[in-house]
Amino acid sequence: MDDAPQWDGALAEVDPAPVSLLARVDVDKVDDPGQRPSDDQYLRYVSLVSQIAACGFGPGPFAVYDPFITAMLVRAESDLAVVASALGDSDRAERADRRAARMHAGLMERLWEPKVGRFGYHDVTADRRATPDVIGAYGPLLLGEALPDRVAEALREGLELRYATPWPLPTTAPSEPTFDARRYWRGPSWINVNWLLAPFVGIDIVDRSLELLDREGFREYFDPLTGEGLGARSFSWSAALALDWLAAR
Repeated sequence: MDDAPQWDGALAEVDPAPVSLLARVDVDKVDDPGQRPSDDQYLRYVSLVSQIAACGFGPGPFAVYDPFITAMLVRAESDLAVVASALGDSDRAERADRRAARMHAGLMERLWEPKVGRFGYHDVTADRRATPDVIGAYGPLLLGEALPDRVAEALREGLELRYATPWPLPTTAPSEPTFDARRYWRGPSWINVNWLLAPFVGIDIVDRSLELLDREGFREYFDPLTGEGLGARSFSWSAALALDWLAAR
């Protein structure tokens, strides 16, 4: 989700001045360069990598607590505990369970925003919180039954109210000022996000996604309003996840 709106505040603090823009090959892979991150964003990306490398890959100038990544780590640690237990490695299973519990507690205590009914983001460097209406704010649905009922209900309601586009799921709510239906992670629907969240929401994501792939081919991402295929063609994870859905049927 490299150019998603949730990073705008923190990325604005990254100074692009020391960097000369490298030759961009990504814009040659799409029909319209306007579908990709801007040159200014790429300048900041390269500057950020340079600064992180300069400080020995320790804490750098960009640090944001992200509910989606945190939820995926909780889920991964929980899965690791199950596998380790099945293999008779109780010590490894217990350590994975402890890590999962610690991250789950941190997610709920630090990032849940009940007033808006979704999770927020915390820019550690600036000590600043933000609650953009982006798909990552609903990512903790991945935790399934481990998520409190009231929280899961609020997240599902938010998605059904604000993300039910003709071709779900957009990666930014269309009501957000930053929404752009055609630019990378600022609005388009992605098959991998749909695959991750489909089991946890009431929106008919799977059928619509398969219909989209059949109509447009295995594109990288899609306009959530028109269904137009965008980005790269013959995109492997779109194809792989379609196979997973079809195999399940």
